[in-house]
Amino acid sequence: MLGHWLRMHEAARPDEGRALRAYRDAALRWFADNPVVNAPRSVVHGDFVPWNLLFDDGRLTGVVDFEGTHHTYQVADFALSWRGYHDDVLRGYDEVRPLSDGEWALVRPAFWAWLFIGIKDLLASHYGGVRRSGPPPTLDWQVRHLRRHSPLLAAKVGAPPLAFER
Repeated sequence: MLGHWLRMHEAARPDEGRALRAYRDAALRWFADNPVVNAPRSVVHGDFVPWNLLFDDGRLTGVVDFEGTHHTYQVADFALSWRGYHDDVLRGYDEVRPLSDGEWALVRPAFWAWLFIGIKDLLASHYGGVRRSGPPPTLDWQVRHLRRHSPLLAAKVGAPPLAFER
């Protein structure tokens, strides 16, 4: 269904839709080329970001918002928190439990997959079912986040797979 919604969005916003399709295709290629990723799986929080962490005097005291909890690669939680540029999140995780080469390689595709879950939902709510009035959604924030690439990840896994990335 994502492909359908992306084609509809590309008709309405060609540049944005073209970029989104290119990233979706790159993520699909990565997962097709790496069908067995050697990375631990477990139940993950699903939205491990600073505003869902509770602190008291600088000490972590709790975690809230468990609606996205599910079973997947452990590194997926930190890929979402990384957001393409928060290298300290990955450094901290790697310091506590060192990441394997497979996990480092999984960070970007896992982050992209998270973004595309949200993109699919946004596009489906606009283009799906009942005819919506008003302009199509602007997904500039999502495109900017897909294009992000950090020095740490570049050192660990190399350049991004798309030539038009920054």
